[in-house]
Amino acid sequence: MNAKASAHFTVIPLAAQKNNVEMRTNARVMKVNLDTAKTRAESVTYIDAAGREFEQPGNLVVLCAYALGNVHLMLLSGIGKPYNAATGDGVIGRNYAYQIGSGAHRLLR
Repeated sequence: MNAKASAHFTVIPLAAQKNNVEMRTNARVMKVNLDTAKTRAESVTYIDAAGREFEQPGNLVVLCAYALGNVHLMLLSGIGKPYNAATGDGVIGRNYAYQIGSGAHRLLR
């Protein structure tokens, strides 16, 4: 949507200026892989445009898939405790909302 806070305006241009960054276009991260203690991200699993699956290790994993994608990746990856609306427990997905362009019209006669 070309929003000011989108990763393609904030994170990607800064990373592209670094000489130790390689961009993988037309790829989709499917999961963040955690260490055995489940306290630190070690790698991500992604699928390329041809449908091949790869694991990419890294010292730093940054989630910049905006609100919808970050929550989705965290839930799929077992990061944090999922929010349970019935009990109020958990954090991941709590207040999960998205801005939508909606409106109302009233006809006056």
